[in-house]
Amino acid sequence: MHNIVQNSQPPLISIVISVHNEERFLAPCLDSILNQSLQNIEVIIIDDASNDNTSTVISEYKKKDQRIIGIHNKTNIGAGLSRNIGLEMASGVFITFFDGDDLYCCNKVLEKIYNEAIKYDAKVLCGNALTGEDIKSSLPIIYNGVNLNFNSTCYKSPNEIHQLWIPFFHPRFIYKKSFLIDNNITFPSNIRGEDPIFITKVFINTSKILCIREKLFFYRLSEGSKISTNAFKDYISHIIECSKLFDEHNLEKQKIVHSLELIKILSIWTENNLLITPGVDKNFQEHCFLLIKNYVANLSYNNYDSVLPFKPDLDEEQLKELFNILQKGSLTDYQTWFQKRLFKSFIFRSEKLTIRDEIKIFAKYLLKKRIFNYSSNKSILFIIIRYIITSMRKIF
Repeated sequence: MHNIVQNSQPPLISIVISVHNEERFLAPCLDSILNQSLQNIEVIIIDDASNDNTSTVISEYKKKDQRIIGIHNKTNIGAGLSRNIGLEMASGVFITFFDGDDLYCCNKVLEKIYNEAIKYDAKVLCGNALTGEDIKSSLPIIYNGVNLNFNSTCYKSPNEIHQLWIPFFHPRFIYKKSFLIDNNITFPSNIRGEDPIFITKVFINTSKILCIREKLFFYRLSEGSKISTNAFKDYISHIIECSKLFDEHNLEKQKIVHSLELIKILSIWTENNLLITPGVDKNFQEHCFLLIKNYVANLSYNNYDSVLPFKPDLDEEQLKELFNILQKGSLTDYQTWFQKRLFKSFIFRSEKLTIRDEIKIFAKYLLKKRIFNYSSNKSILFIIIRYIITSMRKIF
């Protein structure tokens, strides 16, 4: 297959891949990189203490292609710190960070990126991306109904256009390594949210990003896993940290969009919102709620009009209620508000769903006991009766 010997010239691009239990997708990922028309590259793979056959896949590819450097962590240290190992080792002029299930859309991607970087003397570049469960059925990245792909190749300020707002989709970015080193930009040790903090540091150290209009990357959507308490705390704290950094450097829209992401988590997350999950340590919930409360104290919901269409899926009354609770209320007040919103979303569910489908969805949450945890029996009974009456109205 590849059987390529390392070029004697320094690599033009280093691709750093942190992997943990990626045996299923790693081979296609490496094929999409190693088959690039730009051959003078290096691929640094950090196996973060996988317990599947990931290390075997890496060893097999190292035998085929000497451009691959394999590192095996003895303990799981997380993607951020693993990428820092790759960043320190990288010898390429440019560097990018991949996940073990990402792909390049064609074999000309790295050649295109490098040529554009040289043409525009760019330090930071960002390309368009597709996303989905499989590249054959992939679609442009859509967030809140907005296409996040660029229409032209040109420089843009990270505060200027919504395509450079979260979600960042970090594999879209490539950096001049000297830019990262000169500005001391590395990944944090977060379990979750390491990519946004890294990219935030990039944004506050440059006034312009070269945006490339071609579709270059495929970002694979995978089924989410249950979130740990440490990961949830990191997810909350990283949003707050990014917002504060943007605020300190007068990137107002970026700050607002990040605070909006926190509001979205608190208003629509169910599976991984540990503030409303039964069985989670109460002291932990109170600690996380206090972090949020201290941050939201200085925010105003009125600011969200400036970052439309990135507005939360709440009407003005609901947004006011949530802000009031986060600024003045208690954890119990928030939990009660969330339950009411959850039930309301069932009652006013889309007409496209059948009654049978609605009942299945409703029963799923009942069985998980998420909605019985904090409300009084009287409130629950009222909401269930209301739901049944609404459903019967549809039937008759």
